[in-house]
Amino acid sequence: MQAFQIGNEEFDTYSPRTSNALVPVVNKCYPMIKSLYPGVSVGQCAVRKTPTSAQTHITNWCTNLFSNIGTNSDWCDFHYYRDGTCTPDPNVSCTDSSATPSVSTEITLISNALAGTSLAGNPIYALETGWTVGNIVNDPSMKTSTLGANITNTTQLTFTIGSNSGFPTGSFIVLIDSEWILCDSRSGTTCIVNVSGRGYGGSTASTHNAGVGVSLQTTLTEALQSQYIREMYDAGRTSTNLQAKKIFVWTIDYSASGNAAYGNNVAYIPTTYRQAFNDIRTYIGNYPQWTPAPPPSSSGATATTSARSGLGITTVGRDGFNVITKTRDGTVTTSGRDGTGIVTSGRDGTGMVTKARG
Repeated sequence: MQAFQIGNEEFDTYSPRTSNALVPVVNKCYPMIKSLYPGVSVGQCAVRKTPTSAQTHITNWCTNLFSNIGTNSDWCDFHYYRDGTCTPDPNVSCTDSSATPSVSTEITLISNALAGTSLAGNPIYALETGWTVGNIVNDPSMKTSTLGANITNTTQLTFTIGSNSGFPTGSFIVLIDSEWILCDSRSGTTCIVNVSGRGYGGSTASTHNAGVGVSLQTTLTEALQSQYIREMYDAGRTSTNLQAKKIFVWTIDYSASGNAAYGNNVAYIPTTYRQAFNDIRTYIGNYPQWTPAPPPSSSGATATTSARSGLGITTVGRDGFNVITKTRDGTVTTSGRDGTGIVTSGRDGTGMVTKARG
């Protein structure tokens, strides 16, 4: 056992959403766990965003907790999801009433809350994050308009918008109030709704008043899922003093269905992986250690070439995971990793030996 976590999301789910109820739990549980398992790391759960004023909530929740638990924590945790925010992109802080922070901003907010307490400098973990392929989300372009005239019934199949800037002329989805509407096309400021487009994606068709917001939506793709997970890793890897030491994806596993628990899986079945799974594998190859810069020559360029008269040439390179080739006069040796292990080694004049690891 490497670590224990005290609680999960329940201490930042139910009203009132303060950390008051968590303080006595941590102060009771931490010493008891340490007395039984002194070498185990113990942290506590998990601050979450709120629908409005998220940055203020995160600061207040963390400051109250860290100020009242003394040294009874080895690390802290936040859960980072972008559902219902201005954009699914974790690199963007929302400037609307939600005030959802970028992941880097949230790491800074938590670090600042730690700084004034006995826990200053403690590691920060994001032990849940993820994006569901196929979810309808605000388009990363954050294109918005306003409704030009009332939508007076739940079957109306045209509506107008105040400005069409950035809105496509082909098929697209919009969010008006809490209703998703699938449109087949747009002509000027008039949007033509698909015959089955009202109450799209499981939302409820309703009436809407002129002047309310109209937000362009998109369906989250595998490419966006992969991009956003890698942005999370980048935020942790480049955090000040590497304070954000762990980023856990909920969930990077495989499932027989299209979606595993809560739909954030990145693999369909055990032998067919989504783009994010493969991209994460490459990312780990490029950053085997949690460092701001990749190791030298990780792009496949030769790291060193040297020659010595009579001895031949020695070349050492790295291509993702692989050490490619070493040669020396009279001897040829090739070793590498291609996902299955060591491939080939041999010696000139004595034959060739092949070794594989399944």
